[in-house]
Amino acid sequence: MKKTTEDMLLEIASIVDDSILAVNEKGVQMSLTDDHLSMLPGEIRAIPTGGGEIPFWQPHPDWWDIKKIFEDDPNINKRQILLLVDSETTTTIINSEIGNSQATYVTSDGVTYSGDDNYVHTWDISQDKPCSLGYKTKYIMVYSQDSDIACNLNSYMSCKYAYIGNGDSGTNITSLKGSGTNDASLANNTLEAVRVENNVLSVSNIIGSHAFYNCRSLAHIDIPESATTIGNNAFVACHGLYSLNIKNNITSISGAFSSCYRLNSIDIPESVTSIGNIANLISLIHIGIQPGWVSPSFSIASTVANVNLSISSLTNFINNLGSAPTPRTITIGANNLAKLTPIQIAIATSKNYTLA
Repeated sequence: MKKTTEDMLLEIASIVDDSILAVNEKGVQMSLTDDHLSMLPGEIRAIPTGGGEIPFWQPHPDWWDIKKIFEDDPNINKRQILLLVDSETTTTIINSEIGNSQATYVTSDGVTYSGDDNYVHTWDISQDKPCSLGYKTKYIMVYSQDSDIACNLNSYMSCKYAYIGNGDSGTNITSLKGSGTNDASLANNTLEAVRVENNVLSVSNIIGSHAFYNCRSLAHIDIPESATTIGNNAFVACHGLYSLNIKNNITSISGAFSSCYRLNSIDIPESVTSIGNIANLISLIHIGIQPGWVSPSFSIASTVANVNLSISSLTNFINNLGSAPTPRTITIGANNLAKLTPIQIAIATSKNYTLA
């Protein structure tokens, strides 16, 4: 019998869905949403030979190398450096957001500002660095003799990359924000990465509620070493986030990563005792835990089912669980539950967990 057009379209749709799932299982994130289909050819061509995980985020080689500029600067008061794109001819340098009254700022076009006031800097665009991506880059270096300093990018909507280091091992980063907001039209959709050196001291609640909410271009974030909590909705709807570094001091992850569509892997530190629901991670393949970790009750199921968890990840997760002192429920969703054998489910049950 000759196939109808409708039959052929259904067959093609099924093949596309199966193909995307197969690619996801190789560690390359692709979405199953309809509005993503136009992007598939380019993403398939970008897959390295043999598949494999998407690499750790790296800055574009044509940008100013702000990490090297920072490291090569001998000034012990250096604190952070921001890479900006050339969408603005002027930039208002706000003390309270990236410095304080003791701060000095040096721009990539050779101007120095210092004192208590905010500064409106007009760029010498001839000093901007060309980039093959179609824009130019510039930077602001921040120096401070004060131990407390902020890194709030709320007013720096053209910031691509923030690098936070330390000149004398005495910096206390009091807050880390990326102009996150529940209004996607007002969030920073330029920011790609925030890197934090391990020797930078910071307060425990450095990443507060909604800190990077809707920053949809954010691809990588370092969670500062001394941070113990990640605020509610801190990274919700960071659709581009795929590279994540969570240190082992974190005790609470409060629903922070929902709707991070490109995130394919999360390693939960053994210090974590509380997790909010992790929803809409349509590319999630791997959840890693340390052997013996006692999981709280939490959910990775959602209205957009997380169907891509690999069998090996699910198995390792169950085997590594430590026995819970009280009954706990881990909701993985029907699609993931169906991948497990009765024996694997029984292992979780024997450790006082219900898989739902």
